[in-house]
Amino acid sequence: MTASQTKRRRSPRPDPPRLASLDVAADFLDLHVRTVRRMVANGELRGYRVARLIKVDMNEVWDYATPVPPESVSG
Repeated sequence: MTASQTKRRRSPRPDPPRLASLDVAADFLDLHVRTVRRMVANGELRGYRVARLIKVDMNEVWDYATPVPPESVSG
């Protein structure tokens, strides 16, 4: 293998980010887009700048939602 072939080879990321707009993340979490923007500003979610837009990783958004045990839902 030549040096140029070795240079092009990259190790695959285990879970590449699935970037989505703040609107999509807000719809997914059933929150207002300002709340999601605030979560990014507070560091609760990591934001990624793409051109002039802020995007979030939907894997992180999914991880933010925590399962509710059945006994805590009983009315």
